[in-house]
Amino acid sequence: MINYIRKHWRGEFSLPHAYWVNGVLFGLPLNIYFRTIDAIVKYDQSFSPLWALEWIMLPIVMSIPFFIWQIVGIWRSAGRSITEGRKFWAWIARIIMILNLLVILVFLVMLFVFGVALVNGALKDSNSAFAVHAKGNIVEFSGTITFESTKAALPLLERKNTTRLIIDSNGGFVGPALKLAQAVKAKKLEVVAVGQCASGCAMVLAAGADRFTTPTTLIGLHSSSVDGFENADIIPDQSAQEDEFYRGAGLSPEFIAKFRKYRGKTSLYYPTMREAIVQGLVTGVLDRDRRLFVSGMDWCSAHLEECDRTGLQNYEIAKSKKH
Repeated sequence: MINYIRKHWRGEFSLPHAYWVNGVLFGLPLNIYFRTIDAIVKYDQSFSPLWALEWIMLPIVMSIPFFIWQIVGIWRSAGRSITEGRKFWAWIARIIMILNLLVILVFLVMLFVFGVALVNGALKDSNSAFAVHAKGNIVEFSGTITFESTKAALPLLERKNTTRLIIDSNGGFVGPALKLAQAVKAKKLEVVAVGQCASGCAMVLAAGADRFTTPTTLIGLHSSSVDGFENADIIPDQSAQEDEFYRGAGLSPEFIAKFRKYRGKTSLYYPTMREAIVQGLVTGVLDRDRRLFVSGMDWCSAHLEECDRTGLQNYEIAKSKKH
C-alpha cells in the first residue's frame, strides 16, 4: 500500500490510471459521503454546530492530504506524458488539476471562517443560559434559543395539555427556532412574548395561534444569519420556512422585505406597536389597568401614544419614570 501511494505521488503511473483510478475512482467514496451529508442537511437543517464539526468539518480536513496526493500524482503523470510526446490529454489533465487546486485554496479560506463560526456556535450552544418550566397548561421559556434549550422545551410544548408558551428571548440559532415555531404551530399554541422577543424568537411569536405582548416587549426582527457570515443569508430553505411563519401571521411581503434589510445578530428592526398589530405579528396586548390581554386595535385606540412607539421606546420611557 505504501509503495502504491509513493508510486502515484512520484507520477509513475500512466496518466489514465492516475486520473481515472487514483483520481476519480478513489475519490468516489468521499463524493458519495459528502453528497449524503448534503442530503441530510437539506432534509433536517436543525443540525448542531458540534454535529457539523464532527461530520462535516473533520472529514473535510482529513480529506485535504488525500486531495493533494491526487493532484500532485496526476500532475506528475501528466508531465511524464508530455515528455513522451502525448501532450493533448496531459495538458487537459493539468488544467483540471490547476482548477482543482484553486478551488481547494478558496475552499480552505472559507473552511477556516466557517470552522471558526462552528466553534463559536458550539461554545454558544453549550454555554448559553436558558430556563424552561411547565406550570399547568403553560410553558415558560427564557434565554437563548439553542439546540440544548430547544431539546428541553419541545417535550413540554408537545404535552397534551399545553396551550400557551410564555417566551422571553433574544433569539439564537435558526434551526432550533424553526423547531420551536413548528411545534407551536402544530399545537396551535398561544404565544406571549414578554421582556424581549428578538431574532428567532419573533418567528416563534409569529407561529402562535394568538400572539400577545406587553406594551414594553422589545420585538426585534432581522434577516437571520450565521455567526461570521452576517452579510450572507442563511440556508435558502430555512429563509423560506421563516417567511412561511411570518406570512402565516399576516405580515405583508413588503414588511418582510423591510426588516430583511437588517442583517447580523446586532442589527435589528424594531416595529412600532401599531405596525406589529396592523401587520398581524401581534394580535393582543396586555392592558395593565385591567390586567388582561385585549385586542391589539382596541388597545391602540385607548393608548395612542404608546401604540405609535416601539416596545423598546415604551420600555425606556417606563424605566425612566421609575427613576
